[in-house]
Amino acid sequence: MRIYLPRTREMETAVEAAPLQPVTGGTETVLVVEDDAGVQATVVELLTGFGYQVLKASDAANALAIVESGMAIDPLFTDIVMPGPMCGADMAAKARALIPGLAVLYTSGYVHDATLEAGAELLAKPYTRDTLGRKVREVLDRRTHPRAAAAAVVRPAERPGLHTALCCAARTPMRATR
Repeated sequence: MRIYLPRTREMETAVEAAPLQPVTGGTETVLVVEDDAGVQATVVELLTGFGYQVLKASDAANALAIVESGMAIDPLFTDIVMPGPMCGADMAAKARALIPGLAVLYTSGYVHDATLEAGAELLAKPYTRDTLGRKVREVLDRRTHPRAAAAAVVRPAERPGLHTALCCAARTPMRATR
């Protein structure tokens, strides 16, 4: 394989990265759905450290039981690839049917972002403490702004077969690109 890049004699100009804002947490309740016990424990600890109330489930069925219980859930943070008949995307669609406008943040180490619908939020594994904190806060803040929230809502009916594609893609290991 060969790669051809344009040649230049100009000096490289360093681009200064904008300083990152400090990570801010909140008091909202996050439902964490993660089948890997170690990852789940770490995420729960990190989100609790940011001040969030955290509910946890190890699979889609348990997550839906929590949603159906009527407990207040602000965002749903779910792995896409999970054991059992229902993947995270299918579970999120059912949760949104029960809680319209529910903010969802997907995570995966195997799903390519091209398989996600427009407006879906993906936090690729592995991620850092600060990246997790910023992304959860971003999803929550977007939810509180009606125009931004409307643009970020996943509408499965607009993309037929999307959840099937997500789950099928999730079961075929592909490295995340984000």
